[in-house]
Amino acid sequence: NHEQQTTQRSNNSSRASNILRRRTDISSLGCLFGGPPIWEAQIRRFLGMNETEDLRARFAATMSTEDHVTLYARLGTIIGIQQGTALASMQDVFPHRGFEQYTSPDFSEFCRECDDQETQYTDSESVEAIYSATRSAALDPENAPSTSNSTTSIKKLRPVLLTKGADDAVAQEAHLCPSTGKTLKSDTWIYVGAAVLGMPFQGKEDREALTRAIRGSYPPVVGGEEERKRTTIGLTGINRSPFNFVAFAAQKEWFDTKGGVIMLPVMTVDEAKRWDGGPYSIIVLCNDGSTARNCHCTAADIARHIHLNSAETVTTDAKEDDILKAHEILKQAIKASAFVLETMEGPETASELWKRYRKSLLTLRSGGRGVDASIPDNSVQVPLPPIKPTDKWIVKIDFRNCLPSGLSGGDDVAYPDPILLAFKSSVNWTREYNFQLLAEAEPKPDGSIHDSLEGVSVSVGDEKSLVSALSANSLSLPR
Repeated sequence: NHEQQTTQRSNNSSRASNILRRRTDISSLGCLFGGPPIWEAQIRRFLGMNETEDLRARFAATMSTEDHVTLYARLGTIIGIQQGTALASMQDVFPHRGFEQYTSPDFSEFCRECDDQETQYTDSESVEAIYSATRSAALDPENAPSTSNSTTSIKKLRPVLLTKGADDAVAQEAHLCPSTGKTLKSDTWIYVGAAVLGMPFQGKEDREALTRAIRGSYPPVVGGEEERKRTTIGLTGINRSPFNFVAFAAQKEWFDTKGGVIMLPVMTVDEAKRWDGGPYSIIVLCNDGSTARNCHCTAADIARHIHLNSAETVTTDAKEDDILKAHEILKQAIKASAFVLETMEGPETASELWKRYRKSLLTLRSGGRGVDASIPDNSVQVPLPPIKPTDKWIVKIDFRNCLPSGLSGGDDVAYPDPILLAFKSSVNWTREYNFQLLAEAEPKPDGSIHDSLEGVSVSVGDEKSLVSALSANSLSLPR
């Protein structure tokens, strides 16, 4: 695959070279390469030009001052971005895995302080309003957990539109914490809810309150008939909140049903904890492992499906510091999930799922010990330090460039809570390697409580199969 990609990049550069020898008018370069004319905007960004500069003049000047081989390579990269082949995959950036121990701080460092939240969300009054209403109603034991899967409406807030190249009607809104469904998968997120809202989580009453916090709260009613007429208390519910969504094309297939995409905040855990409700940047990586192979596609195909390669999607190449932050928040979200799963009681409403995920974790560790007997207790598989490919573009997107059409920003746009985004992406990372610590975003239409552990088929409890899967997937163990 590496040789094929190298050959493809070389062909792209040669193709650019041959075309540009014949004509220097790159205003129609996209059409020459079989792409849309909108590529002009992408070429401008790649050459560091603003919208008012004359493209022909700038290109002529560049041709006279820059090494042609370098220029052709840069333009060849534009072709690769359009094709998706020049975009780094999840496996490019996180090629190795290993077991690391988890401790209480892995979870507690995500937990916001309730007392700070009245002044924390300085960039969005709506976040404070929704989170405050959710917390207050959840802490009232007279209320009941909602069964509604509708989205909270406030000031016509709309989720960010991650990738362009399609109108808003094509983009699908992706839940981060699952919506409420028959299987109640959302309830496996109660401890993430505790971190987001700064709520207590130690006792049974706390867990019941957190279930209300995740799903929203129903007020108390009298009489069986009235039970059917309950209306969720306004603004309540993390999974109903507009800050629990991100919109992009084909998300249902590649972000929910399959773990084909991860989106990681370019933040430290502390920065995510202190998020003020405003925009931030993320790294987007498509899966090039078993998830893609089982669908007879590649990470480049997934990138095209979600319009990550579109010229209208404003992307930059992530820097090394960006990647280190993304890696750290992903790794700690996995370790935090493992810690609560193994050391804390699960919600009674989703106890079977909790047991299943806990067994998945124990089986993972048992299978890993078939490869390396020194793997310690209280450990989980995590991505080892990242690698920045020198010949690929690691997609970084600033949410300030992701406004839905017709909106100007401010209170019109709901940016996803970075804690929710980090934990959702951790689910997709673990699913690629045949274990799961939290529920994926959407309940299955058939109401089944069984999650699909993507990739090599492994039965929970079957250590021999897991050892084979770990070996096949090039497990890297810490030395």
